[in-house]
Amino acid sequence: MKKKLAYLNKDVSRTDIEALRWYSIDVEVGHTKVYHGHHKIYAKLSPIARIVLDHVCEKMDKKNFIKNDKKFKASLKRKFKNKKYADNSINRAFRELYDAALLDDTGRRGIYQVNPLFLWKGSEKARMKLLREILEEPYTGIIKEQRHQRLKRKNEQGNQSGPTEKR
Repeated sequence: MKKKLAYLNKDVSRTDIEALRWYSIDVEVGHTKVYHGHHKIYAKLSPIARIVLDHVCEKMDKKNFIKNDKKFKASLKRKFKNKKYADNSINRAFRELYDAALLDDTGRRGIYQVNPLFLWKGSEKARMKLLREILEEPYTGIIKEQRHQRLKRKNEQGNQSGPTEKR
């Protein structure tokens, strides 16, 4: 998404006096947050993997999902018209990003999630929620059981005290 940015600058069409004039440019307002701790990983990426990662950051949704499909590849090729990127090169770049832990497999063919430890497009609150879900995923059964037991004890304690009579 772009917004117009208006600014004052010297009117170059007027050479006889110092005059200011309003100019405007389109400014990209979409952004991806980049977190510390990934620079060593970036340094090891091939040039095509880095280009693909930058394009992924532009095209991913608010939950960091990206689909490696014809539409993605076509938009990358349009952006870099002077370069000839073959579909196989783009697929290898996705594999390289996956092997570097910058992309996570979603279990669905061609759909990846950019690792929220390194990059995030949505809100910080949503990022923390997702990170917690990812980290707790192997233990969801145990966590649900412990929460159930805690609620059960809490309800039992509430029922044991019972209503008190006033005299």
